[in-house]
Amino acid sequence: MIEQGKPVYTLFQTSNHEFYMFDTYANKIQKISNVCFTYLKKLNEHKTDFFQQAASIDNDEFQQFYRLSREQGFFSNMYIEKLQHPMTEMLEDILDDNIESMNLQVTQNCNLRCDYCPYTGNYYNNRKHANKRMDFELAKKGIQFLYHHSSNCDVINVSFYGGEPLLEFDLIKKCMQYTKEIFGSRKVIFSLTTNAVLLSDEIMRFFCENNVLLTISLDGPENIHDKSRVFADGKGSFAAVYRNLCQFKQQYTEYFNQNVMFNTVCAQDLGVMDVDHFFSNDPLFEKCEVITTFYSTNYIRNEPQYKNDMDQFMQYLEFEKYKCFLYVMKRIKTFPSRMQLNRFEEMKKTYKTMKTFTGIPACYHPAGPCVPGRKKLFLNVEGNFFPCERIDETSPCSVIGNIEDGLSLEKCEKLLNIGKITEEKCKNCWMIAHCKFCFIQADNGGELSAACRLEKCSDLQASMLDTLKDICILEKYGYHFEEEA
Repeated sequence: MIEQGKPVYTLFQTSNHEFYMFDTYANKIQKISNVCFTYLKKLNEHKTDFFQQAASIDNDEFQQFYRLSREQGFFSNMYIEKLQHPMTEMLEDILDDNIESMNLQVTQNCNLRCDYCPYTGNYYNNRKHANKRMDFELAKKGIQFLYHHSSNCDVINVSFYGGEPLLEFDLIKKCMQYTKEIFGSRKVIFSLTTNAVLLSDEIMRFFCENNVLLTISLDGPENIHDKSRVFADGKGSFAAVYRNLCQFKQQYTEYFNQNVMFNTVCAQDLGVMDVDHFFSNDPLFEKCEVITTFYSTNYIRNEPQYKNDMDQFMQYLEFEKYKCFLYVMKRIKTFPSRMQLNRFEEMKKTYKTMKTFTGIPACYHPAGPCVPGRKKLFLNVEGNFFPCERIDETSPCSVIGNIEDGLSLEKCEKLLNIGKITEEKCKNCWMIAHCKFCFIQADNGGELSAACRLEKCSDLQASMLDTLKDICILEKYGYHFEEEA
C-alpha cells in the first residue's frame, strides 16, 4: 500500500532548460523553478514523511510555491487503497449484453511470408502459418454468439482476419449475408484486414456495395515494402499490390477515399524517410488514413536487426517532430510527415485526458487494459475466444473461452485486473492514469509474470515523459490545445 502522506509525482526538464512537475493525483503539469525542482527531487528520494520534510525546508521561494500548489490540488495525501479495474463489478453484464464486435479468423493460411509477421516464426512466439480454415458452421456460431451478447449495442462490427482473409472470400460473403439475416434492421459494420494481393474487380465491387471498412497492409515504396512483404519464393509483393490499389481507386474512387486505410510497419532505420515521403507525396493515398508503427516488441523471441544508423534515425524523427510543431502552430505551410501527425494526435488525446480528469479514487487500476472481448472479441479457426487478435494464440493465458462454453468470467476478470500482479509498484507509479499496458506485456510463455511486465515499464515511462515535454514546449511557444479540443 502507498505510504499515506507521500504524494506521487515525477520531475522533468525540457530541451529549453525549463523545469516541470507532473503530479499524479492532480493529473496536471506544473512549471517550477530550478530551486523547487532540486528540493522536490530530494523529497521524492526520501522515505520519510513528505509533508513534515516539505514544511521544514528553510527557503521562502519553495514555501510560497508549496503553499500555492497545495491550494491548487497538488501534493495530495490521498492514496490507492485497492487496485481494481472500475469495470470489474459490471463485467458480467458487459459480457452478457454489451459485446460490440466479433473478429473471425477465417484462415490461418497466407499467400505471403512477411519477415516480421508473428506467424512466420522469425522473431516471435506464436502459431505458424497453417492450412487451417474456419468452416461456415463455426462462423455462424460466432455470429450467433455476437447476436445474443450485443443486445445493448446500437452498432456492432463483424471483421475478418487471417492469415490472409481473402483466401476465404466465398466464406466471407456467406458470413456477411448470414449476419445481415440474423441482425435484421440493426446496424452492422463489416471490416477486414488484407495484404491486397488478391483484390479483384469482383472483390472490389463487393466491398464497395457492402461498405466494408478495409485496412490494407502496405509498408511504403517498393524498395522498402519488398524487403519484408514477400511471397513464399522470396519475390516482393509491391508491384501486385500497387497495381490493384490503382485500379481500386480508379474504379471506386469515393469508396476508396472514405473506407480504405493503410497500415505500415517500419524498421527503426532511415528507411522511415522513404516511407514518409511515399505516403505524403503519392496522390493515391491523399484522402486515406495511414497508420505507421514500428516492429512490435510483444512476444518477441529474436530482436530484428536494424541498420547501424540509429543516431541518424533519431535525428530524423526529432527534425520531423519539429516540423510538425511548426505546422500545427501555423508557422510553416509544409505538410509534415503522417507519422508525426499521428503522434501529435496521440499527444492531444493525452492532453484531453488530463483536462477531463476527475480524480483517482481509492479503488483504482492502471489505465491500460480494455474489457477483454468487449470491443475486439477474436474467434480463431479452432473455436477459441481471445480478447483481440494481437495475442499469442499458443499462450494459455490468452484464451478467455470457447464457442461451446462461452466466455470465462474468471479469466476475463483476471486479465482485466492484470495490475494486481504488480500491485505495489502500480500504486506508486506516477503514470498510473496513463498506463497503456494490458496482460500482453506480462505474458511470459503462457504465464503472467510480474517481472516480465515491470521490465517493460521504463520504456513506457520514457515515452510518456517525452509526451509531457512536448506538451510543455508547444504551450510555451503559443499552441492552444483547448482550441483543438
